[in-house]
Amino acid sequence: MYALGLIPWLARIGTRIPGLANAMLRTPGISSLLKRTVGVTTRRPAPLFAARSLRREAPTMPPDATVVLWPDTFTDAYRPEIGAAWRAVFESVGERVAVPTAWACCGRPLYDAGMLDLARRTLTRLLDVLAPFIERGLPVVVPEPSCLAAFRDELPKLLHTDPRAAKLADLARSPAEHLLATNAVDRLPRPPEPADVLIHPHCHARAIHADDPDRVLLQRLGHRVTLADAGCCGLAGSFGFSAEHEPISRTIGERHWLPGLSDATPPGGTLVIDGFSCATQYSHLAPDGSPRPVTLVDMLSAPPRS
Repeated sequence: MYALGLIPWLARIGTRIPGLANAMLRTPGISSLLKRTVGVTTRRPAPLFAARSLRREAPTMPPDATVVLWPDTFTDAYRPEIGAAWRAVFESVGERVAVPTAWACCGRPLYDAGMLDLARRTLTRLLDVLAPFIERGLPVVVPEPSCLAAFRDELPKLLHTDPRAAKLADLARSPAEHLLATNAVDRLPRPPEPADVLIHPHCHARAIHADDPDRVLLQRLGHRVTLADAGCCGLAGSFGFSAEHEPISRTIGERHWLPGLSDATPPGGTLVIDGFSCATQYSHLAPDGSPRPVTLVDMLSAPPRS
């Protein structure tokens, strides 16, 4: 699935012409033709580009930044409001936040599709963009779990001869990890009422042990929190968008994952889903009337929605 492997480049183009790109993705005949041509399922709607990407919304980078918020492809192109909300949370606890405006990518879609040489070149560009922050030893917060896993795992393996790779892997954090490591959680406002919360961790968050900090963070704020054990959502990035694999992805989601979440969500409780793939799968497959999931930053910046 080379077309899906190149999604960072396609998304980069889409963020420059979001209106035209979304019109093509919404128009039935054109959309179906494009999908069939590159082997993408026609059973799923394509994610739509935000009107303005996070990189284009980012303010001037402070020269005395204390933390870097990385605009990964999914947050940048499709959900910039999540990145903007995290920036506001960090600034509310006294951080000076740098959001790099130069484009780069962790390369995960590339090596998932077997394009290792291009992935290495892409990761080298990532190191070049982040070099000034790596040299200063600034924490690099990555909102999307799959991208954070790439920073910590694949990056130092694919570029093991570049000392910057290991340094960046050590500096990369999830938002919850950063708030806990800096004790900033103690400066966050407490919710007016604690909630019963079920967190569905992204598979990559589990793989790099970045799932439990989300639970700890919300518990420190007074919520009653459980980590879901419903398994993989089944979308798995490009897997569920492949015409060949979509039926398997749908079966996993409908027969196993969604029932598991339904059984585990407390009555009247709040469901937290952060990973882009997981949130997309839920939006595609959850039955009408299902609880509306929120993201972790929603729990910090606004009353939880149900």
